[in-house]
Amino acid sequence: MKYECEIIQDLIPLVKDGIASEKSEVAVMSHIKECAACKEVHGTDTQFAMPPMKTSESEEISDVTHYRNRIKKRRKFIIAIAALFTLVLVIGTVFATILLVKFLAGESYTTRSIADYGNYSGHIEAEQAGFFSLLEIFPNTIPRTANVQDYYYYCNNGLLDNSYQLFLLCSYGESDFILEKERLETLELTFRGEVHKPVITDTGFNYRAVVTIFGDQNSYEYALIDDETRTIAYVFAQSMGINKSVVPSKYLPQGFQPPKEALNGLGSFNIYRFKLDDGMFGETYVIPGIDNIS
Repeated sequence: MKYECEIIQDLIPLVKDGIASEKSEVAVMSHIKECAACKEVHGTDTQFAMPPMKTSESEEISDVTHYRNRIKKRRKFIIAIAALFTLVLVIGTVFATILLVKFLAGESYTTRSIADYGNYSGHIEAEQAGFFSLLEIFPNTIPRTANVQDYYYYCNNGLLDNSYQLFLLCSYGESDFILEKERLETLELTFRGEVHKPVITDTGFNYRAVVTIFGDQNSYEYALIDDETRTIAYVFAQSMGINKSVVPSKYLPQGFQPPKEALNGLGSFNIYRFKLDDGMFGETYVIPGIDNIS
């Protein structure tokens, strides 16, 4: 079957691209054997150049490209701002945390100099505020014959209650030891006719103990009397428990519990706290000499 040249020339590109059917390819090859014009077409480049892009299409692509670049730049800017904000937030948080820790921790003062003994004010602000004790356990003065083996004083004025650590270890001459032991064992406080005495015990400690505070708001005060060496250890801790790195283990409580009859309405033992019936506030506990009570 013979085909018109126009049809053959339409099929030539398909044949050259290898996508024409076998029948079409046979028809084309048979035709160009006899038709010089179609043979010449078959021998030329059948690829067609892309038509020039219209100006409007070019401008549209340019606008899209420009818009994408703007989006990328804006995204980078937002990421940079977010990173800067995060950095400022982290630095601010760290700085605020440091200030808060310092505020909560407060100022501190520590000494081991016995020359400073009995001086519990002036080292830091509000040093005496919040005491739970009149420190009756501790001697007002240390005899010249006494040998001070250890002394430690620490105070801190944190946000809540002031905290204190006081430790004194003295060995005495015979007469001074007898006087100091008698002072401790006859210690008593009186307020409005009510008398408070310390708990004196030979159990719950490694030595005979005179206890004036035990467990009151994590505070402790006691003296331990070693008759063998005529040595007395004095311990006071307020609002922080006993510092075991300061007080040697042999001077720590060894399972001591105040007798139930010695406990006050707060569930702890403190000879300095007296019950006060106030018509306005009801039953309260006060420390005469510290609280504004007469």
